[in-house]
Amino acid sequence: MVYDPDQLEDMRRLIDAPNSDNFDVLAYIRFTLAPLARSDRAEAARERGHSGYENEMRAFPDYVLQTYDSHGIDELAPRKIADFLRIQYGAHLVVALRRETGLKTVTCQSPRRDQV
Repeated sequence: MVYDPDQLEDMRRLIDAPNSDNFDVLAYIRFTLAPLARSDRAEAARERGHSGYENEMRAFPDYVLQTYDSHGIDELAPRKIADFLRIQYGAHLVVALRRETGLKTVTCQSPRRDQV
């Protein structure tokens, strides 16, 4: 079954999870798992993901997690990633990425399992 965004939003309200993502809504429906708020999920990621990184290297994942926490996963969608990078790092980064890679657009892909 496919749910449209309005149906998912209705379900989010019904299970009293206004700050959770679709994953949590669907996990609750299918497995009766308690939904996590984005802030809880972001904090858990910060705790797991920062060991071994210097402060300067933590800035980007912190910005990503802050954006996720504040606005949800849609702000990090591939269609918006160039704007996301431009806001944080300036247009020169996006231009440099395009020049270095030869790409007309800059998108973000998750790594394959064998690359993790």
